[in-house]
Amino acid sequence: MMGKYYMKIFNMIFCLSLPLAIGGCTPPIMGEVNSAGIQQAKFTSYFILDDADELGSLQIRQKTAQHIHELMQDKGAAPAENLQDAAQIVHYSYSVRPGQYNIVHQDAANSRATKGRKLGLFDKKCEFYQHRLIIEIIDQKNGELQYRGEASEQHCDDNIEKNITILTNMAMSDFGAPKGKRISSRKK
Repeated sequence: MMGKYYMKIFNMIFCLSLPLAIGGCTPPIMGEVNSAGIQQAKFTSYFILDDADELGSLQIRQKTAQHIHELMQDKGAAPAENLQDAAQIVHYSYSVRPGQYNIVHQDAANSRATKGRKLGLFDKKCEFYQHRLIIEIIDQKNGELQYRGEASEQHCDDNIEKNITILTNMAMSDFGAPKGKRISSRKK
């Protein structure tokens, strides 16, 4: 009689703890940030451009542009009314592509593809996608690249809208003080 009682308690604890154990085994989302440009560049006024023909929904484009506005203004830059009045042009583009292969660009003649990585034990049925955002800030007067931030992550779906704010933060994280290439990770 007492054995059935303990067995019920054991089953209940096991059933309740299993989702926690599986969730605790979920690997972090790995990404890459790459930034280049002028250290401590002065950003004054800017105008944002995007690749409207190549980019997805207007909602994602507006969300990305709004977040870039906020980050630029945090650094003391102000939006220009039009392109002609801007000291800097901010250009961004994003893409989502199957993540089975990573393209490594050494230079135009030496690009190569490497096999993508699996995300973890419990993501085996996942079809991987690489989400990538590139933000470039160019001095309009002399055409000099003042900042370039690139952020990418691999996910189990192709919906970039869920991650565009995170990618924008990653791409702009070295804004004004580029640090080169590094790996990032975050919890799901």
